[in-house]
Amino acid sequence: MQEWRPYLTGGELDIIGVFAHRTPLTRWRDPPKTGPLKKPELCDLIIVLDLEKSTTDRKRFALILQAKVADETSASGQFTLSTQEEATQRQFYVRQPDFTLTKPKPYPSDFNIRPSVAGQCPGMRYACVNVNAVVPSSGWWIEDKQPVATLVTPSASPTYTGTFNANVPLGEALHGMVTGLRGALLKPDGEWKRLIKTVEQAAHDRTARGQGPSGVHATASGTVRANVAAASLFLTNANEFFDSKATMGFQGNWKKLGGATKSSPPSERPPLESVEPQGSGFFTSALLTRSGETTGKLGLGPR
Repeated sequence: MQEWRPYLTGGELDIIGVFAHRTPLTRWRDPPKTGPLKKPELCDLIIVLDLEKSTTDRKRFALILQAKVADETSASGQFTLSTQEEATQRQFYVRQPDFTLTKPKPYPSDFNIRPSVAGQCPGMRYACVNVNAVVPSSGWWIEDKQPVATLVTPSASPTYTGTFNANVPLGEALHGMVTGLRGALLKPDGEWKRLIKTVEQAAHDRTARGQGPSGVHATASGTVRANVAAASLFLTNANEFFDSKATMGFQGNWKKLGGATKSSPPSERPPLESVEPQGSGFFTSALLTRSGETTGKLGLGPR
C-alpha cells in the first residue's frame, strides 16, 4: 500500500471494467487492403482508470486485455496458444493494423492505435488467469510489454503460437496505470479515446437490450450480468475536493437560474453542504468472467 500512497492524496479514482468478450469483433487485413480479411475479437476486458486529482487535473488511461487460462502446471502466469484462431488474435496484438469494429453499424471508421515507436504500445496486453489462485491473490497476471512475434529462424515467417509468460501481478499493473507507466492515455479527440468510447457504448447498448456479456451466463435465473462494472475511491482531502466541485456546480446553476449578469450568488461564499471527513483507504471490487475460454475472478486493488 505504501507505494500507492503518494498518488492517492486527493480527488477521485474510478476504475471501470468493460466486458468485450466476443463482441465487438475487429475487421482488418494484413497486409493492408490486399491480405485476407481477419475478424478476431478485440479483447475480453478493458480496464479504464479515471484519476481526477482536482477540477483541473484529470487523466484517463485504458488497458485492453485478452485473457487466457494459465497452464495447469503454472503457479503464476504461464499460458499456451496453439490454435489458428489464437494465432490470429496474437497477430492482431503484435502487428496492430488499422482496423474497424463489427459494432455499431455502419462500421466505425478505421482505428489507428499504433504507437509512435513500434512494439511499445502501452495499452494492449495479454492477461493470464490462474483459476487456482488463493485469496488474497487475484490470480490475474499481465504481460509486461506488447506481444512480439516468434521467429524460429531469421528467415522463417513469424509465428504467433507458443508458450508465453505474463509476469506482472494485476495490482502492479493498476499501480502502473496510476503512475502513467502502463495503459494508453485517452487524449481528447485521440484514437484511443474514440476506440474506448465506441466499445463502451456497444456494452451499454447490450445492457439496454437486456443482454449481458457475450458467452457469460448468470447463475441465478432471470439475472443478467453487467456489461460495464465500476468502483470508485474518494481519496484523502475529500472535503477540499468536493467543496471545489460543489462550488463549481453551484455557480453554474446560478447562471442558469437567473444570475444573467453575475457569475456568483449575492454572498461572499456560496453555501456548501458539509461533507463528512474521509481518511485514506482503498477498495477491492470483484469482476467475474465465465466463458469457454476464461474462468476467473478479477480483484481490483493493490497487491
